[in-house]
Amino acid sequence: MSWLAPVIVGILSGSVILVAVFLYLYERERESWMGIWGLA
Repeated sequence: MSWLAPVIVGILSGSVILVAVFLYLYERERESWMGIWGLA
């Protein structure tokens, strides 16, 4: 069984969730560093 595919899916889904959390926090707090961090 190949372990590469689940690792790639995990990294991509984790990244999407992290960006979504930072963009949500940016929408609530409107601090510029949060928007930059979310896009990075």
